[in-house]
Amino acid sequence: MAMKLFYIDESGDTATFSQGGRKYLVLCGCIVDDGDYLEIERRLRDIKLKYWNNSDIEIKSIFCGMLIRTCQRFLLIGVIRKRRR
Repeated sequence: MAMKLFYIDESGDTATFSQGGRKYLVLCGCIVDDGDYLEIERRLRDIKLKYWNNSDIEIKSIFCGMLIRTCQRFLLIGVIRKRRR
């Protein structure tokens, strides 16, 4: 029987309302076969190296938003430059 690896993470505020917490908390998880773990890790490290120039960085959702905004800026600059020609 193959072993499965289970990863779960939370995002948001874990404090109670009486402690000043907010009402949003998201839990997300995934299950992978242990035989797939190394390939998944290699691919994630490749993505981190490509977009953040650091394969050890912890990916946060805010980084993805920053990456999208940066891409949008470059696309907008390209459109403006084409219109000026």
